[in-house]
Amino acid sequence: MRLDGYLSSHIVQPCINSGLFMPEPGIPILMYHSISEETESDRGDYYKVCTPPELFRAHLRLLKEEGFTVLDLAAAVDALEGSGDGSGTVEGGARRVAVITFDDGFRNFLTDAWPALSDCGFAATVFLPTQFIGNQRATFQERDCLTWNEVRMLRGEGVGFGSHSVSHARLEHLDESGLLEELLESRQVIEKELGEPIDFFSHPYAFPQANPGYVEGYRRGILGAGYRAAVTTRLGRARYGDDLSMLKRLPVNGADGPELFRAKLMGAYDWLHAPQQAMQWIKRSRHFAAR
Repeated sequence: MRLDGYLSSHIVQPCINSGLFMPEPGIPILMYHSISEETESDRGDYYKVCTPPELFRAHLRLLKEEGFTVLDLAAAVDALEGSGDGSGTVEGGARRVAVITFDDGFRNFLTDAWPALSDCGFAATVFLPTQFIGNQRATFQERDCLTWNEVRMLRGEGVGFGSHSVSHARLEHLDESGLLEELLESRQVIEKELGEPIDFFSHPYAFPQANPGYVEGYRRGILGAGYRAAVTTRLGRARYGDDLSMLKRLPVNGADGPELFRAKLMGAYDWLHAPQQAMQWIKRSRHFAAR
């Protein structure tokens, strides 16, 4: 097990279990990509994007066993906005709630993820990079993507959809007008195809939280493009009072066995937000020092 997983599941989680440490209440927004058997032998565990179908089903069983109610993203944002005690309480009094999201709009969401989610009665939100979603099958990162007919069919079955930009560009490298174009055009395309408002955005690639100029421009862009909220790769669970334009998520992939997955749900992975942020600041400082 990699170091972040070992510390979370074998050090932090036992401290939580024993009452030595109690993390603040929060909503785990889980970030999946591809549900497939690909091994990704060229990637480190943290950077993998594939989760085997049987492991994905095991994750869903664990959510049920731990008593989680899986909300769609809209209901979770309602809870984050409306629960003044910061507990994430939702209508009906559910205290353990989670959100399941998928980036990139891969076809295996339809073939492998949605059947498992439906069996459990769980909601999900899929973020689409619109350049790769068409009337004919397209590919992104050498994987088949959904078509618009499939998107409409899934929407009819209750799947939520949001934008993942137009081209899956590294938005930090764009000027503010280019950023706004990626945010706005993708939203408009999905709204046209589905005939309904699109309220949520998912930031492609690592969110550059150590670049304050970009962060402020991005926040303005999210608001200017009409989104209600956006999710990122910032680590941790979402909490009451968080900036809705850059909500934290928990990455999940084929390296997440039951111990680590449970630790992420319970808040034992939240501590990694601080080291993640520190590493970004160090890399940014080194970059400027080398210029």
